[in-house]
This record gives sequence, structure tokens and C-alpha cells, in this order.
Amino acid sequence: MSRTMSLLAGSLVAMLPAVALAAPQPSAFGPSTTWRPTEFPFESPYVPATGPLRVKIGAAAYQEVDLTMTGDAIYDFDDELLRYEGREGGGLFRNTLGAEITVTIAIAVLGIETEIELGIWDIAEIAELGFDPYVLPGNPTRPLTLAESIGPNNLVDQPIQVLGAPANLTIDYMFEIPGITFAGTQIDLDGADGPSELLTSHTQELEQRSVAFADTEPGGTVSAWAAMQGEYSSSLVLHVYPTIEIQVLGQPFSIGPLDIAIEYPVVTDAPVVFDDIELQYDVPAVPAPEPEPEPDTSGEVGGEDSSAGPLGEGDDSTTGDDSTGGSGLGVGEENSGCGCTSDRSGGFAGVVLVGLLGLGRRRPRR
Repeated sequence: MSRTMSLLAGSLVAMLPAVALAAPQPSAFGPSTTWRPTEFPFESPYVPATGPLRVKIGAAAYQEVDLTMTGDAIYDFDDELLRYEGREGGGLFRNTLGAEITVTIAIAVLGIETEIELGIWDIAEIAELGFDPYVLPGNPTRPLTLAESIGPNNLVDQPIQVLGAPANLTIDYMFEIPGITFAGTQIDLDGADGPSELLTSHTQELEQRSVAFADTEPGGTVSAWAAMQGEYSSSLVLHVYPTIEIQVLGQPFSIGPLDIAIEYPVVTDAPVVFDDIELQYDVPAVPAPEPEPEPDTSGEVGGEDSSAGPLGEGDDSTTGDDSTGGSGLGVGEENSGCGCTSDRSGGFAGVVLVGLLGLGRRRPRR
């Protein structure tokens, strides 16, 4: 009986489903982009509107955003599933806030009236935030948000000459950031032909979506193009604080510190589209088929020796109607109509097992 079971076990192993062709494959997916959501000229009115000393500020202001992410697009050939998995801490959201500042001073003292323009001085500050990509819905850090103040910092503190008279100019500044935000909205996957062949869109963090690549020749390579998309919003103000002290004909005059606000244009949910990134995967080769088990030639199964093994003890060990002789397993006519097929399925294996267990309980007829 034990040798019969060994043969049967080998047959059942061959009936089991095929093992996975290969482990899921990563392809680097690191979207990045740089853009300027705002860039504009600015000129304030004179502050105050009247008086012996007045000041106005000119600026060429801008905001530049650098957004980078690192991670992988992971594809499973067995299940035909694709997911995007960002690396922990693999994202950087950097905003450079800048302006070129000029100052115009208007003087009207002791019968002297004139205007003097001074500058240019550069301001550049960085507000940044690290994060876990890809900030799609479901990411707990979504949306990325910068809300802070930078400064006050000193820009200018220097002596100057106004009509030959000594003076001193001081300029401080501060960035007020009510909110700068970014949120990923989706990742589009296009086929090898580009945007004309949209395969699927991921709209949730770590979402798995079904993707069936074409031309998956075993041992070959398949490619596709993935593009990150998102939305950006921004609100910020640059405060410039000038102070001027001057002596004209020995008489001191001063003004400041003044607060001249440079309001950046508000940006609300502006679309951000990253460049396409090519994904490549190696198609697994087809595994070699399992070898068929060697047939048992000992005569224990399907043989004519009725005295061999526990299948028969004498001439009466099998039913008198077992005339088919094909299986040699001693299954009687009551099982001949089971409708089993030879598709190597688990159902067939179960029938064979039940038949084998029945053999162990058979008793010779008397």
C-alpha cells in the first residue's frame, strides 16, 4: 500500500497549479519638475503720500518650485497588477521665494527737492518640506503644506550720500506664508505608443490596478510610460521694512521703519503635469515542465499478480465484475459513472484519493 501511495502522491504533485513565474518587478519611477508659478514686477506708491521724506519700493518678484519624488512602479506578471510605491522620505517639496529690490527716496526739505534711486539688492529664501511619495488620495501627509514665516532678516544697512549729505539706509524683510500646498491627483499609464494608448490611471496611494501588457513574449521586454499629475496652491506676502535717516544742512530727518507689502498672486489648484517616465519590465521565461513520474513496474498496481501487496489476498481480492483492468485500483462499478475528466484538476485528484482510501478498507469476499 505504501508504494501505491508514493506513486499516487507523485501524480497529484503533477496536478497542482503552476508556481509563480517570477517575483514582482520594480521599475524606477521618480517624477520631478521645476516651474515658476508666479513672476511679476512690482512698484509701490510713495509712502507716506506727502512729507519731507518719502520712499517707494520696486521689485522683480518670483516664486520657483522644485518637486522631486523617488520610488518604484512594481508589476506582477502572474496577477497582471501594477502599483506605485514611493520610498520613505523620498520626496522633496522646495519653494524658492525671491525678489530684486530697489528703493527710491524722495526728499523735499529746506527748499531742496530731489529723487534718488538705490539698489539692486537680491532676496532669496527657501521654504521646503520632505515627504513620502506620491501624495495621492489615501496618503496621510496629503496635501503637502508649508505655512510659516521667514524673517525678519536684514537686507541693507549701509551709509549713503544724498546731495552730499550723510545718510543711512536700513532695509529688513519678512516672508509671510499663509499656505503653499501640493497634492498628487493621479498617475496615468500609457502604452508603448504614448498618450494615445491610455492603459489605466492610479488615483489612490498604493492602489493596485490590472494592466495587461501586449506583446509579452517570454524572455522579452515590455515598456510603458507613466506620468504624475497634481495640483498646486500658493498664497504669500513679502514685507519690506525701509528706514532712512538723513541730515540736511545739519538738520536731521528720518522715516521708518515702514511696512510695504508685496503680495504675490494667489494660485489655487493649478494643475501640475510631470514629464512621462518610461517603465521597463523583463517578461519571465516559461518554466520547463515538471517531468512525469516514472511508472511503477513492480506489478503492485494494475498487474496480474493478485497475491502482490494488500490489494488482493488470493483470487477473491477483486470484485468479479472488474473487467476493465485499466486503472488497476480495484474501484468497482459504483464509481464508473463519476464523470471525471483528465484535465489534471484538483477534483480528479480528490476522486483518486477517495478511491485509494476505500482500498485500504476493502475486505476479501467470503
